[in-house]
Amino acid sequence: MKDTALYDELLGLNQPWYVAGVRLEVVRQEVEVEVRSKDTTWACPECQGRFTKLFERFAIAVLQECSTSDLKTIYSSTAAG
Repeated sequence: MKDTALYDELLGLNQPWYVAGVRLEVVRQEVEVEVRSKDTTWACPECQGRFTKLFERFAIAVLQECSTSDLKTIYSSTAAG
């Protein structure tokens, strides 16, 4: 199993979310996990405006609380919006 697929499973990600990359920094004791979404427009149910960045920050904050080991886990995303 690829490390991206492993983290998809560990984090319980569903479509359109997926792990785009995982980088291990042994010296700094960090694991960097890059989570992306496929081309999907997220809209506010009230105003229909996009809130991709707000939701992205929330999702990353939640993931940062879900540590899988003694290593520091860093989540990043490059979603536009």
